[in-house]
Amino acid sequence: MYNSGVEIPYIYRDENIALVDDLSIVKNINDSVFLEGYLVVLILKGHAQVSMSDRQYMFSSGDLFFCSPKSILNNIMMSMDLEIKAVFVTPSFAQQIVQMANLDFSLYMLGMQSEIMRLTEDEISVVTQYFTMLSYKYRAPETPFKNYSVSALLSSMMYSFSDLLTAHDISVQNTSYTSANQIFKRFIHLLKSPDCNLHLVKDFASQLNISPKYFSSICHMITGKSASTLINEAKINDASQLLRNPNLTIKQISVRLGFANASHFGTYFRRQTGMSPQHFRKLKN
Repeated sequence: MYNSGVEIPYIYRDENIALVDDLSIVKNINDSVFLEGYLVVLILKGHAQVSMSDRQYMFSSGDLFFCSPKSILNNIMMSMDLEIKAVFVTPSFAQQIVQMANLDFSLYMLGMQSEIMRLTEDEISVVTQYFTMLSYKYRAPETPFKNYSVSALLSSMMYSFSDLLTAHDISVQNTSYTSANQIFKRFIHLLKSPDCNLHLVKDFASQLNISPKYFSSICHMITGKSASTLINEAKINDASQLLRNPNLTIKQISVRLGFANASHFGTYFRRQTGMSPQHFRKLKN
């Protein structure tokens, strides 16, 4: 769910989800951490800080930090008394949970890279209780109804998370079952997937089994932007994140983003940003 040289001590971990509540053995992380899934962290005590996309984030008790896939976290510092509850979820599993709860996060996910919310005591209690229940359910012995119980708990958690977002003036909608909305949700899932190497409208349209023209009309109807604009914005954001990681070469980044070679990637990046990847990296590092 993340790429780093740091070993995180998990309460529970499988191919879909990981739960963490103790970072005492990794107080300060010097390596860059590349997130391949969604990360939600609740700070219960102490404070922490992290750099991401030219921004320094400071966290203290009561803060809930939400971060999307493909984010790169740097310069992670934590106080000695830090206490947290953290959940990692893969993009595919997150989509399953959202579908179970009949909610639509697609527009929120499109523009979101990270979010910090200061929770009330009651909100902290709710989040903590869900974490405790998830830890218990996942580690409990297998029973005929264990999977159903976990699914119901995850759906309930998503409703509560939606209430949190709404309380903090962030809109989440009930799922619309129109064809256009379902196609758009699939597009966002593809776009946000860590292994997505598509960058052309026709390639996304092919994956969605629709024509490029119809695909573009759906994007414009829902967001007011063309499909190419949405794709380019997402790809440049991904490229900008990856270029901040000094351990990745330009060639490696171009391959990860689906370009034939570093030259093609450089031409694309320069056309979108007005500077070469090398120049951008020099400025940001």
